[in-house]
Amino acid sequence: MKRTVADAMTRDVVVAHPQTPFKEIVRRMREARVSALPVLDDDGRLVGIVSEADLILKEDPELDETARLFEGRHRRTDRQKAAGLFARELMTSPVVTIGPNESLGEAARLMHRRQVKRLPVVDEEGRIVGILARSDLLTVFLREDAEIEREVREEIGRASCRERV
Repeated sequence: MKRTVADAMTRDVVVAHPQTPFKEIVRRMREARVSALPVLDDDGRLVGIVSEADLILKEDPELDETARLFEGRHRRTDRQKAAGLFARELMTSPVVTIGPNESLGEAARLMHRRQVKRLPVVDEEGRIVGILARSDLLTVFLREDAEIEREVREEIGRASCRERV
């Protein structure tokens, strides 16, 4: 049986709204012991994500509010986030997402390729149904050997049945 994102994701997701203030975002992250909050609009659709990396920019003294003449796009974005007060100003958008029925292998490839630590899991309407962190992917290695053997045997059985058809 192919393990899917839905098998490993966290379903109880702490979120923010575009109007959520900086301090409230930090409080929610700390209380929930998470390193990022998906940002949802009034219709519950994912519009961004605020991570610890976005928030710590406030501590960088080189990111004052003064724009530089030949400032690059990345530097300008960091400077704007450092000055942000609400989720809409702090969040990263668009967000790299995945569907609940995708394989864990695909999730791992996507995280690696896009250099993200977590993937919001969204349904067809763009509503969040969970979140998958890198640590969630590692749970596949904690299964009992007998369970892994059973899955391999089932998959071999399905493959041989398909070959006969």
